[in-house]
Amino acid sequence: MQTADTTSDMGINNNQAGRLKMITGQLKSQINKLWEEFWTGGITNPLTVIEQVSFLMFARLLDMRESTEEKKWSRKNPGKPFPGVYFPRGKQHLRWSHLKQEADADKVLKIVRDEVFPHFRVMGQEEEASANEGPKNTFNQYMKDATLMINKPSLLMSAINMIEALPLTQGDTKGDLYEYLLGKLTTAGINGQFRTPRHVIDLMVDLVLAGNEEESISWTVGDPACGTGGFLVQFMEALREHFTSPDGIHVDEETGGKTYTGDLITPQQWKHIKSDMFHGFDFDVTMLRIAAMNMMLHEIDTPDINYQDTLSTNFTDRKETRRWAEDAFDLILANPPFKGSLDEEDVHKSLTGKVKTKKTELLFIVLMLRMLKLGGRCAVIVPDGILDKADAIRRKRQEAESIASKTTSCLFYQEFGDPLFNPKEWNVVELDTVSHKITDGVHFKPTYTDAGIPFVSVKDITTGQLKFDNAKFVSEESHAEYIKRCHPERGDVLLTKVGATYGRPALVDTDRPFSIYVSVALIKPDRSKIDPIFLKEVLASDELKRQADRAIKGAGVPDLHLVEIRKFRIPLPPLKVQDEFVATSRAVHALEDKLRTSTEQYNDLFNSLVQRAFKGEL
Repeated sequence: MQTADTTSDMGINNNQAGRLKMITGQLKSQINKLWEEFWTGGITNPLTVIEQVSFLMFARLLDMRESTEEKKWSRKNPGKPFPGVYFPRGKQHLRWSHLKQEADADKVLKIVRDEVFPHFRVMGQEEEASANEGPKNTFNQYMKDATLMINKPSLLMSAINMIEALPLTQGDTKGDLYEYLLGKLTTAGINGQFRTPRHVIDLMVDLVLAGNEEESISWTVGDPACGTGGFLVQFMEALREHFTSPDGIHVDEETGGKTYTGDLITPQQWKHIKSDMFHGFDFDVTMLRIAAMNMMLHEIDTPDINYQDTLSTNFTDRKETRRWAEDAFDLILANPPFKGSLDEEDVHKSLTGKVKTKKTELLFIVLMLRMLKLGGRCAVIVPDGILDKADAIRRKRQEAESIASKTTSCLFYQEFGDPLFNPKEWNVVELDTVSHKITDGVHFKPTYTDAGIPFVSVKDITTGQLKFDNAKFVSEESHAEYIKRCHPERGDVLLTKVGATYGRPALVDTDRPFSIYVSVALIKPDRSKIDPIFLKEVLASDELKRQADRAIKGAGVPDLHLVEIRKFRIPLPPLKVQDEFVATSRAVHALEDKLRTSTEQYNDLFNSLVQRAFKGEL
């Protein structure tokens, strides 16, 4: 239905990054050399390389399991020949332990190609036939079509020797190796394969787990387009970390990498994690094989990985998958192939009935909402689309508004020069000499009310503007008392004086009554000497900020005292020159207001667009 987006959602936990350092030195060089040998041997698709390494690694792990079963048999049945579990008596020569001892590379290639892989396929079919009892084993998902793609005997022997050198019984080295190989998908770029970046997977898992760790151990987790199973593996690793005691953390002496054992997880919880928790779906067979192997190498022995296009009709109608199509999951993590093509006739009517669209991004979102249980959670990556384009336009308008807000400051420097150098040699005076009054607001915390008169503090003065949007309120009686000492009026200038944002000016351009806190200074300019708009721009200049920096007091919270503010030295051009600047400034502010209004209207339209998108009306 969709074209295969080979997103390899393979990721690991941040705290696993240290463990990846175990793949270093000689072993890392061997892996890189093996990768090059695959390439020169004609196998250039990185997914195929990983798949072939997966098969061989599986062969060794299967032999290790067979050895464990053989020891169990010997203890229970001393003296009796071992009948074999994964390798019957007539197939024991196919075991890894036999192959690695064979010196004839041509003979090894013949045995692996003509006997080992056919045995895998038969074993997969047998597992599939017996899957009705208990949880399904991963074998039937990725082994029933197993095919050896290696045709060079020397390449096969190099692969066998490399895998044999791995300490697969120590910690999670097999997972470390696998993730190192999968990491090459980020740079391969062949045939469109790519990984969801690990830090993105980490973030999504952390977001859904935050505050829910204890209950998450019993969740059912799904991915409707699982790729190579990275989201599912990452979620399991995050659980393992959370449920590991300090004594359960194993630190590698050589690399310092940490392995989390999950020693606080009970046997019953482990049974759920390994058999019932994880369910993935994809319609790319290669992805399914790698996903199943990836999960097995992370100790998820029997995940439910299905060959299935989850948007199609048969996902809901098939007996095997019907129960997962609706109200099935506590959590869904996904990065689906949003940009694929769509066979509209094959999309289930329950999806198109919700959204009248052919856009896979909307259909997948509806699908995931349907798959979630009541109260379930979903973290999903969405594509660049109409909402992103609209949001980009909205952001450009905001940027334009921000640039416009700096125009007045640019005009100031063009007209008067930098106050630090005073290139036009204006008269320089102290701020106190051109002000009727310089004071600050209330020196105690007032009693706030739900409504009334705005009470302005530092947080209400941003980018040269006074805003009441987030201001607190005091009663009219309190306000009447406060303004006896400090009464802000239109044409005054406010200046922040306490905290990290000290030295930020704002013009009082409103007749709305308000009071101010001690963190804000009030400057009442003498308009016979200085224009308020001009004063505000002087105070916003870099030179006045430098003066504020030198005058700041307090070892902890910065505090700009009134006595220091009164000493600020500012240039004082003639009023006529100031008036010319103010006239231009007002015209610029009018354009800023128009742009600001336009941006607000566009934001409203964008929000409406979002609502229409989720209703399927686009």
